[in-house]
Amino acid sequence: MFKVLLVDDEPMALEALKIVADWEELGFTICGECGNGDEALNRIKDIKPDLVVTDLKMPGMDGLELIRNVMEYVNPDIIFIIVSGYDEFEYAKKAMQYGVRYYVLKPVFKDEFSEVLVEIVDKLEEKYQLGKMTINNISADIGSLLGKFLLGNLDEDELKSRIPEDILNSNANWFYVCLGTPQVWETVNLKNDDTSEDTLGILKEIMNTGLEGIYIYPILTNTVLEGIVVCTICGMQTEKVIETLKSNVSTIFGEGFYLGVGNTVTALSELSESMSQAHKAVDYRFFSPPGSTIYYQNIKDFTLNYSFEGIYKIEDMYNALDSLNEMGIKKAIEAVFSDFRREFTAPEIIKMYVVNIIYKSIAIVSSLGGNTDQIPLLDSITGILARSLIIDEMENMAYEYCTKFVIYAKSLKNNTKNSDMKLVEEYIKNNYTRNLTIREISKKLYIHPNYLGHQINKWFGCSFNEYLHGLRMEEAKNLLENTNLKVHEIAERVGYSSYSNFLDQFVKKFSIKPSDYKIMLNNKN
Repeated sequence: MFKVLLVDDEPMALEALKIVADWEELGFTICGECGNGDEALNRIKDIKPDLVVTDLKMPGMDGLELIRNVMEYVNPDIIFIIVSGYDEFEYAKKAMQYGVRYYVLKPVFKDEFSEVLVEIVDKLEEKYQLGKMTINNISADIGSLLGKFLLGNLDEDELKSRIPEDILNSNANWFYVCLGTPQVWETVNLKNDDTSEDTLGILKEIMNTGLEGIYIYPILTNTVLEGIVVCTICGMQTEKVIETLKSNVSTIFGEGFYLGVGNTVTALSELSESMSQAHKAVDYRFFSPPGSTIYYQNIKDFTLNYSFEGIYKIEDMYNALDSLNEMGIKKAIEAVFSDFRREFTAPEIIKMYVVNIIYKSIAIVSSLGGNTDQIPLLDSITGILARSLIIDEMENMAYEYCTKFVIYAKSLKNNTKNSDMKLVEEYIKNNYTRNLTIREISKKLYIHPNYLGHQINKWFGCSFNEYLHGLRMEEAKNLLENTNLKVHEIAERVGYSSYSNFLDQFVKKFSIKPSDYKIMLNNKN
């Protein structure tokens, strides 16, 4: 069982996290609960969890500071899930920059959360399987020494003393290849379920390229396969070496894995820089088709864009969804994804865009009186979002979902032609004593304000203001007849902050002042 720590300053939220997933069935055991970051940091040092589920806004040390401390000073391999609200997105964005890849919006839905946990279990199990290939199994291999060196646990002089002289004396070139590490969103999958001696043999077979003057060393650190260091002493071009390496690695891994390749260096002291470059390169696989090799040299001038400014186009999508305009939806998706590609928008931001579309569609279906559980593809899209996708897949998924949604929403609208009128009439009658506007009603009921104003004239035979004043005057007349309230009190109760306005409307409606009407009632009695 993998250990999980829950962190939230609200006791009810902690209780909700405990029941939102079948933890034990998914392979987790809850090893602790904490109410703030300070407490959580101490518990993490003690119990060494595999997964931490944390809120962001907490007293004392908040979730963001907790993540930073754990990543920098405790263990960067610990996986975090952020559970947060819309108003905390700026915090979440910073957490993503620390390498956190799982962001779940409140309220947490069981199916969506379980999909995230399933993906994390797969990653943890893969690390466990790869962990069986311990450094002890290849302790004499240069790869294990390079791993220690890159971690800072072995100095350069000690490393050089263990490397064969024919390599050190040959003006060797070095570069790092990233295969999928805890720093990226999706690790490659082993074909075999076990990592027995056969798999160890396959791993060592990676080193046997059949090319003279090429040395390939798998790097295992903390019992996890982090990547590969390549050493060439023959002047062969990097692309040719990668081609051979890729063929060897595919013996163990599927065809869809990515390779991130750092720049070539001539000094071992510069190898850590090549490793950092390889990790950065593989981060850009989101914009590349499966099986791509991504060279740092080609992406070095790019940075992932965590700005939320591009989401302004969500309004175009909202308008298209409100009007169930398929062509408008298609244009909105194409426009914003074109921006995402051009600006190298981070995957987490794009997921937020898709999540907003989902929530908008749910609200529209609810306003039409439909069953949100029957929205086509809703269950599958929330599950898919929990996994790592490339940008093309995400765009296609968003468009397919919206297309199915429009068909379903139109069927609801056709079956309930009078539903808008009933909803508007009910909303006005429940709120006419406030400062009510068409814009408020249109926003609440997802009806365009211009269309709503036209329909009110059609439905009720008068303008919105006339209908509103009519309701208020009837209630004012009722209060005059059945209560002892003073006239100015009645004016305020039915929604008028200006007594003169109330007086004008009453006279217009009943051709008598309210005070005179009150006297008339008293005389009759």
